Amino acid sequence: QADDIDGPHNAWIMKPGGKSRGRGIQMMRCLQEILNKCGYSDDSHGAATRDTEQWIVQKYIERPLLIRGYKFDIRVWVLVTDWNPLSVWIWQRPYIRFASENNTFILPTVRTVG
Repeated sequence: QADDIDGPHNAWIMKPGGKSRGRGIQMMRCLQEILNKCGYSDDSHGAATRDTEQWIVQKYIERPLLIRGYKFDIRVWVLVTDWNPLSVWIWQRPYIRFASENNTFILPTVRTVG
């Protein structure tokens, strides 16, 4: 199944761990590209090493759920205070954010998108 998620028909988003509001986001298509960007390499002993910069890598959803053609996300805050017994608190005021433009995404050839 690795072939299904690695290759030109997929899009992966890489977000720098210490940035916000879309700064430094890059789009990748190939697993080796992602590993290279994250600084993973094999040292002389065969052990994997990596640079100290942290990244969040997530699969881009090529066909997202839309509301009237607009992408959206729902922000809900949840706090787990105990596992046994399970005790969960949910903030009573979640909110929805909508994109400012209609979704017309096509897999780009350019890697830097933000």
